[in-house]
Amino acid sequence: MSGERGPAILKLRLPTNWIVREQPTSDYGIDVEVELASDTVSGILCKGQVKSKTPIAWRQDGTFREVVGKKKLVYWQILALPVVVFLVDNTTEEVFWAPVTSSAPAELVITDSVTIERRMNLPQTTDALERHIRGYVHYATAKRSLYRLPGTLERWQRRLESTDRDFFLPVDEEFYRETHEFFDELLTLREAVGLSNADILPWIIWTERSRLFFPDGGGLLYWGIYDELVTYLKPFIEETVERAKTLLEREDPTPANAAAKALVDKEKRGYAVSYRFDFGLQDSLDWNKIERILDEKGALFMRMKKKQPV
Repeated sequence: MSGERGPAILKLRLPTNWIVREQPTSDYGIDVEVELASDTVSGILCKGQVKSKTPIAWRQDGTFREVVGKKKLVYWQILALPVVVFLVDNTTEEVFWAPVTSSAPAELVITDSVTIERRMNLPQTTDALERHIRGYVHYATAKRSLYRLPGTLERWQRRLESTDRDFFLPVDEEFYRETHEFFDELLTLREAVGLSNADILPWIIWTERSRLFFPDGGGLLYWGIYDELVTYLKPFIEETVERAKTLLEREDPTPANAAAKALVDKEKRGYAVSYRFDFGLQDSLDWNKIERILDEKGALFMRMKKKQPV
C-alpha cells in the first residue's frame, strides 16, 4: 500500500454505507476490499489497490500511468472478483479510479501498467464505479454457470433417475435440498445463456402443491409432485442446454471452459436432455390455471379435485 492515508481518504470519497476493509497484509498488490451496501450488506465485492501521490503528476492528456507489473495484472485478471486501482492525491484528498480486470483472457495481458483518467474522480463517478463492479460480478457468475454445464447435466440425470417412486411418500430432506439447489442452478444457467425465466413456475408452486395434496403429511415435497416437477422442467432444460452448447462452440478453448467444450464436442452427435415472487396461502393460487400449464406440458400427475394420481 502506497501511503497510509490512502485508504482513509478513499473511505471519505465512497458512499458512507459502502464497506472498505483494509487488508492486513497486502496480497499481491491488493490493499482493500470494497463491498457495496445500502441498508444491508450485499455480498458484491471488488478488490482494490490504493496508490497515493503527493501530488499526482498528470500528463497533458489528463491521464496518469501507474506501473504495477505484468505479473500482478495477470493475477488480477484471473481473480473471481473485479480489481480497481484507486489513485489518491494526498495534497487535495481527491480520489480517482480505473478498472483493471475485464472479460479478456489473462493470457492476453501484454501491458504492465494501468492508466487512470482525471475525469474518473470520486464521488462524482460513484455510479459508474458501481455499474462496473456489478457488471463484472454478473458476467463472472454467468461464465462460471456456463462452464459448469457438465456438472449440471450430471445432476439433471440424477433427477431423472429418481422418478417413478411412491407418489404418496415425501422425499427426504437431503434430496429436497439437492432438488431445490438444482432448480436454482437451472434458473441461473438460463440467465447466463440469455433465456428468460418469466414463464417458469417458481419453486413455491411445487411445495404448495405438496401441501395441497398431502396437508397432514408434514413433508416439503412428495414424490408425486416431484415427478410433475421433473417432467415440467424437461423442455426448459433441453432449451437451456442447446443454447449453452451454441455459446460454448463459439468460444476458443481455455482452461476455464475446457471441460464444457469437451462435452459439447462429444455431444455433437446428438443429445437430449430470480424470477421469484412470493405467494400467500394456497387459496390465493389459481390452481386451475397452474394445472392447465402442467397438463399442456404433460406434467400433470395430480389433479386438485381428485387429489390422486391421474
